[in-house]
Amino acid sequence: MGKAFIVNEAAVRAMNLDSPIGAKLSWNNIEGEIVGVTRDFHFQSLYHEIQPMAMLAMEWYNYLCIKIDPNSRQVAIDIITNVFNKLRPTEEFSYTFFADLVNDRYIKEERLYVIIKYFAIMAILITSIGLLGLTSLIIKEKTKEIGMRKVLGARFRK
Repeated sequence: MGKAFIVNEAAVRAMNLDSPIGAKLSWNNIEGEIVGVTRDFHFQSLYHEIQPMAMLAMEWYNYLCIKIDPNSRQVAIDIITNVFNKLRPTEEFSYTFFADLVNDRYIKEERLYVIIKYFAIMAILITSIGLLGLTSLIIKEKTKEIGMRKVLGARFRK
């Protein structure tokens, strides 16, 4: 039996395939056919463009990616755990959410955001204090100027 590949839409475009299902594919001395096409998704950092990707389906492959409705997350995990335990009772089932993986990958950006936010707040405070001081200085000088004019006999209209 030949190997089966699942490719993304970027790979289909790169190979110029009109109907990719059933097309032959050779990668790293592994021959197989394309059995499915997924929509493009980021499998690298979000800073990289989406690249062509092929996933090889093998019997011993230990990972499965599925999309779960957030409202019924625990029910889906319970069902998957039960099925896994029936198929492989001697192995332990573990899972990870993609959102957690993404959050871990971008923790540096999150920290940088917090630092920039605090520096921006400090800059606004320093600017406000400077503006208050400048306004206070101008008011003090104008008060002196008005006092000098009154002493010298200037008249002010009401």
